[in-house]
Amino acid sequence: MTSSLSQADVVRLMKDRSPVVRAETAARVAHNFDINKKTLSNAERQLALDIFRLMVRDAEIQVRQALSDNLKKCPEVPHDIALELARDVDEVALPM
Repeated sequence: MTSSLSQADVVRLMKDRSPVVRAETAARVAHNFDINKKTLSNAERQLALDIFRLMVRDAEIQVRQALSDNLKKCPEVPHDIALELARDVDEVALPM
């Protein structure tokens, strides 16, 4: 689940908007943001942050939890995203 996000993943997300697919996508983007922090271009970093800002508002807890679990040790997470996750329900907030 932690491989890079591909075009096939984007197509899958467009076709299947289920919570499971959204959570898997959130986990991939967050994981890659953390492990590739030094190799991502500014545009790639900004795109990831835009995705995070959308997904922290997802109605499904498992999507927000996937973000929280994969960003919890990432010091580059902007304050607004970390704060929104930390103020969420316990399943989302506790990892942060």
